[in-house]
Amino acid sequence: MKSEIRYNEPPEIYHATRAISKSGMDKLRQAPAKFKAWMDGAAEEETEALLFGSVFHCLALEPGEFGKRYAVKQFNGSTKAGKEEAATAKAAGLELVSARIYGAALAMAESVWNHPLIGQIMAARDKRTETSIYWSE
Repeated sequence: MKSEIRYNEPPEIYHATRAISKSGMDKLRQAPAKFKAWMDGAAEEETEALLFGSVFHCLALEPGEFGKRYAVKQFNGSTKAGKEEAATAKAAGLELVSARIYGAALAMAESVWNHPLIGQIMAARDKRTETSIYWSE
């Protein structure tokens, strides 16, 4: 059996890895065809719920990475300022998120950090929040 542990694997690499995972098991449970399409590389539709989950995950477990992945939208996307903001974010490799999503995700992340037990764990210097373990036979 071969195993590998990857620490702080970037999300784009983790999500591009076609191996069974919690997400993959959810797809398999929904429909085997959905799981097969996902394993074959079919793109998933980016929903507001998925974006919210990604933003929350980042803020709660990798707060130092937020500014490297996201920017909070300041302008309406149909205005000149909004189009410039979108172009600037895209050029910088950032995904724009609404202030509503950011605020709600930040409030949830802060509740995680303020929990007596979880807050202690998250404050530990030797914590590992993003660890992927792969194995094959």
